[in-house]
Amino acid sequence: MFLLKLLTAIVLLVLIAYLIHRYISIIRLLNKNEAVLFPKQDKEFETILSYNQAVVTQPKFEKQKLNLVIMGVIIIIVIIISVFILTGYSFNFYSIILLLLVPFLYMERFMNLFAFTKEGLWSGDRLIRWEKIIEFQLIRINMNHKYYGYSKNINDKYELKIKIGKLRKLSYIITSDETKDHITEILKNNAVAEVGE
Repeated sequence: MFLLKLLTAIVLLVLIAYLIHRYISIIRLLNKNEAVLFPKQDKEFETILSYNQAVVTQPKFEKQKLNLVIMGVIIIIVIIISVFILTGYSFNFYSIILLLLVPFLYMERFMNLFAFTKEGLWSGDRLIRWEKIIEFQLIRINMNHKYYGYSKNINDKYELKIKIGKLRKLSYIITSDETKDHITEILKNNAVAEVGE
């Protein structure tokens, strides 16, 4: 029983440390105010949609205050639940662990950011360096595409898929030909290979 409590304490401390680390790194990136290459204007941000078809937001501290507050509250809730678990409060262990994994699963997409900088691609809560981006693909959203029909403004537009490392892919919807051309140019200028449809 003692070994299980010790293991639980270690897992919870690692989880909390990771969440706090990600939160601090997001704040540092937002405060860094790194020069954004693209998109720069509100009109350009409106032509890029994230996985849930929401318009991506600018990587500026002023624009992300609400998201940062919500993330801070989630971290505080995780800490409070962890304290209850470690002090012996009776919870169903597995359901609580699953509840604590929710911030892990959603943290990357929580910030809904997308921007190209000199250092790389800012996607969600991470700045991905150029050397880690392997390839990209622009897929036309036609009648056979899974997103076709969701909205009139995405029909006959493009899905941008970016491969990072061996297993990870990002996906965004591009609703403007100018934005598609600009993104293609930036990626090719930074030695990212384009894959055909």
